[in-house]
This record gives sequence, structure tokens and C-alpha cells, in this order.
Amino acid sequence: IEYVTTALKEQEKSFRASKFKLDEFLGALDSIVIISRTDTDGIITYVNEQSEKISGYSAAELIGKPHSIVRDPNVEDALFAKMWETISKGNIWKGEFSNRAKDGSIYYVKCAIIPIHDENNNIIEYMVIREDVTSLVESRKKAEEAGIAQAMFLANMSHEIRTPMNGILGFSELLAKTELDATQKKYIKAINSSTKVLLDIVNDILDSSKIANNKIVFEKIPLSPVEEFTTTYELLKSLLRKNRSTTDSQLMKKLQNVFSVMQHDCDR
Repeated sequence: IEYVTTALKEQEKSFRASKFKLDEFLGALDSIVIISRTDTDGIITYVNEQSEKISGYSAAELIGKPHSIVRDPNVEDALFAKMWETISKGNIWKGEFSNRAKDGSIYYVKCAIIPIHDENNNIIEYMVIREDVTSLVESRKKAEEAGIAQAMFLANMSHEIRTPMNGILGFSELLAKTELDATQKKYIKAINSSTKVLLDIVNDILDSSKIANNKIVFEKIPLSPVEEFTTTYELLKSLLRKNRSTTDSQLMKKLQNVFSVMQHDCDR
């Protein structure tokens, strides 16, 4: 008998320790997340303090009412239809949607609804655990709005830049059709090429949103190294002539040597 008594006391001690840990855990959980329970018809039977705090309703105002008391009318019926279809089959439903508080304000929750079963596996109630994600959703909306504003700014900037650039490009092409000497033709070609580069840069800026959305498409464009270097060479040559330092003169000679080699290779 003494052995049995000692064993029972040890079990009772272990049970109390486990119950204390469980109560601590439930208390911590209760202070952080929004918890409520409903019967199988969705009538609220229990709410915690966080439920009262976020909804603006007291426990007395919530208990005995359908959970739709905090429903945001802007949430589609299809979401709740799918939710009931899931939980009525004994499965856990998870989702994110908006609720409406007593004062009419909207708040957002990440929700999990867990069917509770009896020993015969019949559903006897539902445990509703929600997390307030209002700040997260609002931050997401602000980011989306900022993205839209950025896209509009880029579109306007594109228009403002492209208009004069297309004018320069058009006039340079018209000028190229007039009687010009060799040097003038080089300058016109440089202007034409540089304008096209600037227009490509504008297009690249506009494509930045595609990069963010993983929608960037790579293109295969024919490239002539000699032609590209010739344009760059002509541009740099005109700049270097304005600043005739020793370093610039040495750089000019190196550019001329590279240009001569490339022309020779191209001619072959």
C-alpha cells in the first residue's frame, strides 16, 4: 500500500508540474494571439482578452453571437463558403482576411480554424486562432502604391526624355542626308549613335519593374565591336581636344593605335 501511495503521489506531482507548464504556455499564448471558440453552428462560446481588444466588443457582447458579428462585408462569400466546407469535414482551415471592429474600422487577421473532436471523432466545437497582421497588410499596400507611383513617374519621365531625344535623332538623320564633309558625317553619326544609347538607357530604366517581378526578357542584338568603338572613339576624341594635357595626349595616341588595329582587322 505504501508503494502504491508513493507512486500516486509522484504521479500527482508530475501531473501538477505538467499542468503548471501547460497553464503557463496557454497564458502566454492567450496574451499574444486572438483566440475564440464557437459551437458547430458558428455561435461564439468563448473569447479571450485579445479578441475583445481588437474587435472593440466586450466578451458579453460577443458570446452567444455568430462569428459574423465581426465580418467585413467586403470579404467575398466564396471565402467563407470554402472555409465552412473545409472545417465541416474535420480539416483545419487557414487564411487571411479582414474583419470589422465595433467602431467600423477594418483590421486584418491571419486565421486558423481548428475542429475539436470528442472521443467518437465527432466535431463538438471550433477553435479559432487569429493573428493581427494589420500593420503588415497596410505596409504591403503602401509598398504597392509606391510601386504604382514609381511606375507612373517612370512613364512620365520616359515621355519627357523621349520627346526631345526623338527630335534630336530625327534631325540628325535629316542632317546626315545633306551635303557634309567626312568630319561632319562622323559627328552626325556620333550624335545619332549617342542619342540611341540614351533612348536605350531610358528603356532599361523602365524595365527595372520587370526585373523586380522576374519578368525580364533577354534579347539577342547584333553587335559590331568596330562600330561601337568607332562611335566611342569619336566622342572621346572631341572631348580630349578640348583639354590638351599630357595625359590626354597619351590617351589619344593609345586610342588611335587601338582604333587602327581594329580597322585593320575589320578590313581583313
